[in-house]
Amino acid sequence: MDSDGDIYTNRFSKLLSDKLNAKEINIALGGGSNERTLRTTYEWIRKNSEKVESTLFIIGFTFQIRKDLYFDVTKEWIRWNGRTVSTLTAAAAKKFIGFEKEVNKWSDTQYKYFYNDDIETEKLYRDFELLKTYIESKKSKLIVFNALRPGTKLDDRLTWYKPGGFKDWRTFIHSYREYDGSHPLVEDNQKLTEDFWSYLNE
Repeated sequence: MDSDGDIYTNRFSKLLSDKLNAKEINIALGGGSNERTLRTTYEWIRKNSEKVESTLFIIGFTFQIRKDLYFDVTKEWIRWNGRTVSTLTAAAAKKFIGFEKEVNKWSDTQYKYFYNDDIETEKLYRDFELLKTYIESKKSKLIVFNALRPGTKLDDRLTWYKPGGFKDWRTFIHSYREYDGSHPLVEDNQKLTEDFWSYLNE
C-alpha cells in the first residue's frame, strides 16, 4: 500500500495504461528479481502469443543481487535478496525455516566466490537482448528503464527510457523532492507516468 493511496490503482503501470486507454497486464511482484522478470515475461508470451503484437512491454530493472530460485523441497519459486526470502506459502515457510541456515551459508559462499558485478551485468544485458529479439520477432516492442541502481551503464543493445532524462528512476525522484530511497509514492508514479507519456510521444 502506498502511503497516500492504493497501490493497485496508483501504480505506474495502471496509471500509464489508463492514459493509453489500454488494458494493464502487470505480472511484477514486490522484491522480485531481473531473473524473475525474464522468466515470467517469457512464460507470459508463450501462453499469450496471440496478444503479443498488441502489447507494449515495459520493464524496470532492479538490483542484481536479487535472485529467482526454485525451492525444490516445496516445488515453488521464491524471491531471494541474498538474505531473506518471500513468496512462500505459510506451509512452505515452515519447511523452509529448517533450511534457512544452510541456504544463507550457500548464499554467502556464492556472493563471496562466484559473483562478479560486471559479469552479472553482461549476463543481464545478454539475456534481455535475447528477450527483446524474441518480442520483436512477434511484432512488438520492449522498453526498459533502470528503476533502482544509480550509475548503471545503459547498454545500447536495449531500448532505454530515461526517467526525466536521468539514468534511473531514483535520481529522477531526487530531482524534485527529498528522497530516502524507499518505495516511490503516488506522486512519483504520477510524475513517471507523465514523463513516460511524453517519451512515447516524442
